[in-house]
Amino acid sequence: MCMKSTHRLAAAALWLAVAPSDPLPLAAGTALAYYSGGGSFSPDMDLSLGIGHRGKTHLLEIPLALGVLAAVMALPGLPLYWVPFSLAVGWGSHLLLDIFSGRRGIPSKILRCRLTVPDWLWIHTDGWFERMILFPVFLATAGALAALRVFLICLEVQ
Repeated sequence: MCMKSTHRLAAAALWLAVAPSDPLPLAAGTALAYYSGGGSFSPDMDLSLGIGHRGKTHLLEIPLALGVLAAVMALPGLPLYWVPFSLAVGWGSHLLLDIFSGRRGIPSKILRCRLTVPDWLWIHTDGWFERMILFPVFLATAGALAALRVFLICLEVQ
C-alpha cells in the first residue's frame, strides 16, 4: 500500500483530469476524490474498523458500482451525478495503486480472484520510489491540472 498522502494526491490528480468543467463539481469533487483516495474515508477505513486489511473495503466492485450510479444519474441530467463519480475516482485510484503494492493485491467477487502484479513491479510502501518519484509526480500533476482547470474556467467567464 502507498502512503495516505500519495493515495490522496493520485486521486486528486486523476479527478482533475476527468472532472466536469463546472466550478462546483471541480472543486468539491476534488475534495471528495482526495479524501476517498486515502485515509479514514477510503478503502483503508478497514484499518480503523479492525476488519482486516484489503478485504471488503478493497473490492474492485465498489468503485465500479459508484461509476454505474454516476452514469445512471447523469443520463437524465441529475445535477449531482459528479458526487458518486468523484468517489469512484478516489476509491478506484486507491485500488489501482494497491494492485502494485504487494502479493495481496485487491479482491474481486465478480472475477473470483485477487488482482496484483508480478513481484518486480511492486511499489514498496514509503520506499525510495514512492518518496522520490511517485509523490512528486502526483503533486506536480495535481498542481498543474488544478492551475490549468482554473485558467480554463477563467477563460469561459470572460
